[in-house]
Amino acid sequence: LIPALCDLDTQNLLPDDFAVLGTGRSVMSDDLFRQKMHDSVLKYLSKTSCPDEKKKKAFLEKLFYLTIDTCAPAGYKMLGERLADMDRQFNTNGNYLFYLATPPDMYETIINNIALNQLHVPADKRSWRRIIIEKPFGTDLESAQRLNQKVLEVFSEDQVYRIDHYLG
Repeated sequence: LIPALCDLDTQNLLPDDFAVLGTGRSVMSDDLFRQKMHDSVLKYLSKTSCPDEKKKKAFLEKLFYLTIDTCAPAGYKMLGERLADMDRQFNTNGNYLFYLATPPDMYETIINNIALNQLHVPADKRSWRRIIIEKPFGTDLESAQRLNQKVLEVFSEDQVYRIDHYLG
């Protein structure tokens, strides 16, 4: 995901005012996260895809990391605070895209915690909040319908993107 975003950024296909906040249980600083993502960019992108070192460096400086327990609602309060700080720093107008590249059994927990902390609610009429759910969307028709119902309890249809892991 990060190498693809870097590629888009070097092609000037991302807005200037964006930032990426990675989250997970691993304890890591912003700098360590940036180093890991730098290594990933080098591994997965050719020199021709991302030739501008200055632009690549500027992209990496927009990457941040927050250690949270995705099962604990308290972590989402910290997430909301960090997103608000980044919003002020990068002037993102409160636009948040939650990209769930997580094990499918975590989708419902994460969506519930996003809702509990009102992170899915746009800050005002000019801003948006969206969610991308990547990987298998359920294991069969029944589980897919159940997950879809859960998603739509929190997000409206125009806020939701469902993508196949391999196509994404």
